Formats: sequence, structure tokens, C-alpha cells
Amino acid sequence: MRVIPIVLVLGSLGCASGASSQTPPPSSAVAPGAWIGADSARFVFSREPHLQLAWDQRDSTAYVDRPEYAWQVYWEPEARGHVPHALWLVTYWRAGGPRSGSLSEMLRRWPVLTMTECLECDGASIGKEDQGVRAVVVADHVEFIVRGAAAMKRIFPIHPDSVQLIRQLGAGAEDEELTVPVQTWSGD
Repeated sequence: MRVIPIVLVLGSLGCASGASSQTPPPSSAVAPGAWIGADSARFVFSREPHLQLAWDQRDSTAYVDRPEYAWQVYWEPEARGHVPHALWLVTYWRAGGPRSGSLSEMLRRWPVLTMTECLECDGASIGKEDQGVRAVVVADHVEFIVRGAAAMKRIFPIHPDSVQLIRQLGAGAEDEELTVPVQTWSGD
């Protein structure tokens, strides 16, 4: 298990059981959104502007472990420091580049981490891999999928009303942030 300390800034997001009910998104969902059920969850980011990318490019700011691309889902947890508050997939610069390929190829190299606030670490979070969480590229969207009742219980003991979807497309790029309501559903 890889544990990574991460510094983060959180906005205020609601948590309760008042999420609205809706049919789950088709696998080619166009709009960003969040769907949570008893046994699975799906988080769909905005359309990706580029499905072919270059990464690990040498430039004057390149250093090992410099964040390059990031997709993040945040919510307000039931018990800060005891349950996750975010899912992160961050790609980091590695020597030996430049590399290029599809978005799917790049994402396969990195795990989605469940992030839990470290109460003793002054604003940092601890990231852990969870076998029940993965990232996929469907059509032209990145999606985070959480599967299994055990994973849902670990990550979402209480379902949030809304989540914040954050995406950074390249080192130094400005974040795209979008708060979306959580829709409830009964599975795939």
C-alpha cells in the first residue's frame, strides 16, 4: 500500500441523504455528474479537450514527482479524519520522457487514491489505493468508478448531496472546478 501525504484546500460541500433520484448515466454520458448507489458510484468529468496527450516532457520546471495532470472528486465527509473526503488521480512527471499516447494509456499508469484528512498534519491528507476504485475513459470523458458494497461503505458511509469535480490539464494549468448534485441510483 502506498501512502502519500497531500496538502489540499476544501470548499464547503453538503452531506446528507437528500440526494435526488435519477436514472444512472449511459456509458457515453455527455454532461459531468455524480451518481451514487448502495453498491457503486460513478463520477463523470467534463469532456476532455484532447484524447491524445504528451507527458513527462522536459522543461525548465520539470522535476521527479511534479504533478502534471489531475482529476479529483471532493465531498464533505461525515467524520473528518476518519473517512475519505476525496478521490484523486494525479499523474506525476517521470524522467525518460517525453511520452505520448492516449488519455487511457496515461491514466493506466496511475491509481485513483482515496484521500482522508490527516488531523495532525495541518491541512494535509493521506492517500491510499483502494481496489474498489478505478478510472476509465469512456468516449471523451474521464470517469471514476467505485464498485462493491464494501468499497462504498469504506468511502461513502453517508452519501453526499453534492461533490466538486476538479480537473487540471497539465503542469501549471488552471484548475477547472464544477460542483454537481449527487443523483442516487440502484447500480449499473
